[in-house]
Amino acid sequence: MPASSILLLEPDQAEGDRIAEILRHAGHTCDLVADAADLSTRAAARDILLVDLPYEPAAPEAAPAERGIAPEDDAAGPRATAPGSMATGPGLPGAAQVVHDIRASAATAPIPILCFTRTASVDERIRLLEAGADDVIARPWDARELLARVDALGVRMQLSGGAAPVKREGAGGSERRHEIIALLGAKGGVGVTTLAVNVAVALAERQPAQVALVDLALPIGQVPIHLDLTPRHDITDLAAGSDEATVRGAGERYGTLDVFCLPDDLDTADRLSAVGIIGALDELRAVYRYVVVDAGSSPDSRTLAFLETADRIVLVTLPEIPSLRALVSIEQVLGERRLSDRTLHVVNHLLAHEPLKRGDIEETLGTSIALEIPHHDLLFGKAVNEGIPVVRSAPRSEPAERLSRLAALAAGVEEPDEEPGTPKRRFRLLGRG
Repeated sequence: MPASSILLLEPDQAEGDRIAEILRHAGHTCDLVADAADLSTRAAARDILLVDLPYEPAAPEAAPAERGIAPEDDAAGPRATAPGSMATGPGLPGAAQVVHDIRASAATAPIPILCFTRTASVDERIRLLEAGADDVIARPWDARELLARVDALGVRMQLSGGAAPVKREGAGGSERRHEIIALLGAKGGVGVTTLAVNVAVALAERQPAQVALVDLALPIGQVPIHLDLTPRHDITDLAAGSDEATVRGAGERYGTLDVFCLPDDLDTADRLSAVGIIGALDELRAVYRYVVVDAGSSPDSRTLAFLETADRIVLVTLPEIPSLRALVSIEQVLGERRLSDRTLHVVNHLLAHEPLKRGDIEETLGTSIALEIPHHDLLFGKAVNEGIPVVRSAPRSEPAERLSRLAALAAGVEEPDEEPGTPKRRFRLLGRG
């Protein structure tokens, strides 16, 4: 990775020296500032900003008389702030206000921001992300994790060319979000590729030329087989800073869907790095409304790294004990990375007769199942053999209707059904209490 010029806001000198030493040892340059005003003054010349401030929960705004000002002064609007100071807006604690003000300045708005949190508070992380932080790392953190996150931000900065994020307008002038939807299997053989392919095709029929399907089931993907494609390109053809035409040209066209495949050569696929994969996904996100990723069923460090960029993670399992055991292990890893709030659970019925019912699975997982895909040997077998997904070959069948609904759920167009009394986030039968 090219070295980055980093500015760190850290009031604790000893902690600042520790973080700076880790970054400098990896080849980056890192300078420290102790207050927000210095960060604001020196930020424009930097590649990445790091912010580490204690969390200060926002206090309820006081009435005018309680703040010691006359009602007529309060009605006149916000008071002027000294030049260079960081005004604290209503409801924004210290670190979030710093991030907000950095984003509000044209000179510093494009710079990636990584925030440290000193607690495990979900509210703190959400507040920082809503204020404009690109990433949040919570204590205790590992030096390797910090460097990986800094490198990922550096890649994003290079790919964007230093440009501020562009807001894309949808119908009615509302902001259009470009989203990454990753499908991950609890273990091999749960049908995650079948689901990923059908979700992508269903979305592409609703949003022609606005959907990309990415095969990242490392090391050998199966997406080309499911679509009867002979790839001429692969994901390594995506180059940093490519224009839209170049990005689209690196994919294979399947109807209104663009497909990006893994390299045929195992050695090349094995050399794909987490940073490179994240950079490729960022390139695709800039062009396509939805990027659907087949994340496979054997997550390694690279898979876990790019899952952190996903907006939604669809976890696919079978209604059987071995699959649920594997899913519990994956849930624990995602929970440690604070990704559990992005997950959507789907049960794929591959067999006609299976030992577990929906209620058993939900009790085991301690959460609700969003959707079940019904068993149908003939339709799914025919789809794979012919390279025509079920949502196209049998669009009025029950499996196709469920798969289309899964596409809507994953894209956030439809909300999962809420069932009263469903236990929430409480592992029981498989050993997690």
